[in-house]
Amino acid sequence: MSASFEVAGDRLVPIEGPSPAALVHGYGVFEAVRVYGGEPFELGAHLARMREGAERLLLAEPPSDERIERLCAGAIETAGLAEARLRLVWAATAGGAELWSQAGPLAASLLIQLEPIPNRLQKLRNSGVDVIVGSHRVNERSLTAGVKTIGYAAHILAKREAMEAGAYEALILDCEGHVVEGSMSNVFALVEGKLLTPPLELGPLPGVTRHLVLELARESGLEAGEQPFKPGLLSSAEECFLTGTVAELMPVVRVDCTVVGGGRPGEVTRRLQAAYAELTKVGDVG
Repeated sequence: MSASFEVAGDRLVPIEGPSPAALVHGYGVFEAVRVYGGEPFELGAHLARMREGAERLLLAEPPSDERIERLCAGAIETAGLAEARLRLVWAATAGGAELWSQAGPLAASLLIQLEPIPNRLQKLRNSGVDVIVGSHRVNERSLTAGVKTIGYAAHILAKREAMEAGAYEALILDCEGHVVEGSMSNVFALVEGKLLTPPLELGPLPGVTRHLVLELARESGLEAGEQPFKPGLLSSAEECFLTGTVAELMPVVRVDCTVVGGGRPGEVTRRLQAAYAELTKVGDVG
């Protein structure tokens, strides 16, 4: 069962909906954190990204990491979910003209949500998924490029486009046709033995899992880095996969009508999946 809490001082208050400003204007940032064995994974990295996003949206500074850690632990215990998606929302409490007329940082409130992990994900990680090239385009010069805002309509519509096509994910391109990201994931391709992912300059979310996978790949001796590429490159890629907090490493076996990597997850993807699984074991996280 899912659970939502608004933070009032050091208390967790069960709630049923978002704050008025978040609902009407979609003004805020959020983080989705994977909970393994009751422990939020890479919470510090997620909080750092949330702070950066809050600063870019001119929101007040979120509570200290230590306080949020305590609140998350309490929410996990109260919800009774040892394996979960933990969502942290830092959203403006002001509404209307206050959002653009008020001087200085905007007051905000913290919302904590927990929900179970879908059972089907492990099966998909084993078999691989189909993706499509979606119709949505992003502008890397947008004021919110690379910020995980709660104004998520475009990404949800891209995800729905994929679902309606019978695919797992939709690739989002920039206005020049480069792959930027998935609707809810980062994208990797193995081309001529080198692992590539779109550069942050194109506007993808700087994913926490994306960063960890780049580190794991380099530690394993694999050449890995950022490079712009268009969807056509994926037709010649040896392997392709998506990364995300909950999806972890999701192999891609088909892009539109083109089979990738012989239609099954590749050896490098499997190696990185295993390395990531070791990283997420409770007790091994530094």
